[in-house]
Amino acid sequence: MIKVGTDIIEVERVRESIERYGEKFLLKVFSLGEIQYCRGHAIPEQHFAGKFAAKESVQKALLSINPTLNVWPNQIEIFNDESGSPHVRLLGSLGEICRSYIIEISVSHVKEFATATAIVMI
Repeated sequence: MIKVGTDIIEVERVRESIERYGEKFLLKVFSLGEIQYCRGHAIPEQHFAGKFAAKESVQKALLSINPTLNVWPNQIEIFNDESGSPHVRLLGSLGEICRSYIIEISVSHVKEFATATAIVMI
């Protein structure tokens, strides 16, 4: 079985959430590694938005397989390898439940928008 999830978000919306809620927002949604990665770029909010869209797309694909799953953004980690390619790591109980799943992700962002598509294979 193959399922697809996709998401798009305005970069400005993420920037406003960071300005309004600060570390509380970041730590609720992103891992420390994700925060460090995004802050290491010239326009961090674009990267935060890309990772947010990626998490949403993974969540949509997983829920299309099993709508009873409890999926929270902080259970999905989007990390980049040395070449910059994004990958997905599921954490905690979600990682245990979905340990045999193969998840591929594509993320893109420009000044105003970030988008991501996830493919989950079981």
